[in-house]
Amino acid sequence: MAMAVKYSDIIRKRSGRAAYSIEEEKEKQWESFIPNEQFNTVLRTVLHSVRGNDIDFHKSFWINGTYGTGKSHAVAVISHLLCDPVEDIKEWVDYEYGAEKYKIIRDQIYALRQNKRLLPVKIEGLMAMDHVSDLPLVIQTAVKRALDERNIECTVETDFDELIAHISKNEVIWDDLIARNPSLRAVASTRDVLINKLRSKDMGTYQKARDAQRSANFAILLGKENIGSWLVEIQGELRQKTDYKGLLILWDEFTDVMENSIGMSVLRALQVVAQKFANKENDSFLFFISHPSAFNKLSNEETKQTDGRYHRMKYNMEPVSAFKIMSRKFDIIDPESHKSMCEAFYNANDQLLDRYTQSSNDPQETQSDLQKLFPIHPATANLATYYATVVGSSSRSVFEFIGQNEKMEQFLESEAAYANHETVTVDYLWDFVMQVFQDDVVNYGAVTERYNTYNQHVEDHGIDTLAIFKGILLLNAFNNIAGDNNNDLIIPSEENIRNLFAGTQYADAIDESLDWLNDEGVIQRAPGGFFSVQFSALPSHEIEELKASLESDPAKFRFTSMILNFGDTATQFFVKKFIQKNIRQYVYRFYSEMTNDSLLKDLIKKDKQRFARTSDLFLALLFSKNNAEMAHLRQVASESS
Repeated sequence: MAMAVKYSDIIRKRSGRAAYSIEEEKEKQWESFIPNEQFNTVLRTVLHSVRGNDIDFHKSFWINGTYGTGKSHAVAVISHLLCDPVEDIKEWVDYEYGAEKYKIIRDQIYALRQNKRLLPVKIEGLMAMDHVSDLPLVIQTAVKRALDERNIECTVETDFDELIAHISKNEVIWDDLIARNPSLRAVASTRDVLINKLRSKDMGTYQKARDAQRSANFAILLGKENIGSWLVEIQGELRQKTDYKGLLILWDEFTDVMENSIGMSVLRALQVVAQKFANKENDSFLFFISHPSAFNKLSNEETKQTDGRYHRMKYNMEPVSAFKIMSRKFDIIDPESHKSMCEAFYNANDQLLDRYTQSSNDPQETQSDLQKLFPIHPATANLATYYATVVGSSSRSVFEFIGQNEKMEQFLESEAAYANHETVTVDYLWDFVMQVFQDDVVNYGAVTERYNTYNQHVEDHGIDTLAIFKGILLLNAFNNIAGDNNNDLIIPSEENIRNLFAGTQYADAIDESLDWLNDEGVIQRAPGGFFSVQFSALPSHEIEELKASLESDPAKFRFTSMILNFGDTATQFFVKKFIQKNIRQYVYRFYSEMTNDSLLKDLIKKDKQRFARTSDLFLALLFSKNNAEMAHLRQVASESS
């Protein structure tokens, strides 16, 4: 083998996306899935619902997670457990759930399958829908395909059948429609061609025919507009002719539907189906798979309606598992050279492996996964997986950062980068996700505004300072939207900033760059060494005046509650993060330790009388600044309740 002169000589990117397609899964592919506790929680929910002995729990499912979390693979496994012959799932179930601690869930699977088997129906994305009226046909086509694949004959007619019947009975009308409608004539020049295409279940032709009918201002009252009733009819025939008790309609990439202009109309139509399925006599279920952004258009009322009809389940990606998934994007073609360079880097920066694998249940395996990602810096890999989990979307995620990134390509092809043992630092990630941040002013306006304001000034000072500046902004971006997750790896502290660039060409420039960024007012160093970018509607001189006035009277903020009640920051955070879905009228106040417990209890009683009606839910929210105060306040709460 020729001597390597660039990283692309020792590694190459694997083609394809690290995604699981429910519609295109290969035989036995589902069996590669390894259950974890998150999956088991979802599975328990599904088993409980499908069992049907708890009518309040008997409803459809909606799982959401960012791209690459494994949600589609997880749902595929569930569909096989519910739909395959028992003998086809037994080996997997007995292997994965053979341990005594899994006896309950193993027994639940087998107990359910003694009585129920569902027919899987697969739909993916928007399909060819242009209008909500296309929804019945999309579902009917998918159901008929599922029936045909299993050689199941059902006499229930579809909208295709009824439209064909209408054309056959009204020849003159349809000959005239074809003659006067160029769009329809382009796909079906004669009535016979039109009928043949409809018999082949050509949805595009069906839509053209319906559009032509609408443009002529006459209605074709098809009998299957109520898709829920049609599905229940199919369910009835399945019960008569097969061992299937109902349908499991899996709709992957449902995000594409919800983000389309017809998304809310389609969801409302599906709500009716979900409501019908929830009736005790039915054993059919919808199972949507989407990105969290699918819920963005839902109002509070629509969210409540959705939660009433679906078990809404979150499917997260933990960074430790994400490293494993990411590592599959790299194919190491020169293991010896890769191992040599990787060991040289981590031997010189041995603290990094421990730092970024500290939350793993199997640190050794996780460290191995992280090393396979070299030359991606471990801090970059960590933030990339954080981006995929918290921010990313199906179109721009951690996997596109590796696989569809021009700057990454240039790095791998750079002889200089290889010769200097450079790594992919976090500034590459900032450049990749910046447009996503620019488009989301609410969550990232503070960091993008800071970048846009100072970008050129920082670049003029030096490319090393620019890279460090971008890294600080990334930490702030993630910390600002998810700081409540208590992830100390995303806090914009000096320690984290140094770890972002440890072992890189920028490491020696950190001290000078941080001092310069502080002195120039680009991002100022707060007490404790934090370089935080905060949202504020106040001009900087007003902020400084306010800080001076607060420092002059420290008694104003003697207790933690005084800080929480200053301004509306704590109020907005609490309402946004914790109380959005509360249905009952409520009143809340912030409290903390006071001079003595009697004063605190008396204040809570008085506030309840003063601010809350008898019908209100009154929330006394107790906050502490350290563990000792927390323990004390827990005791106060226990005594007071």
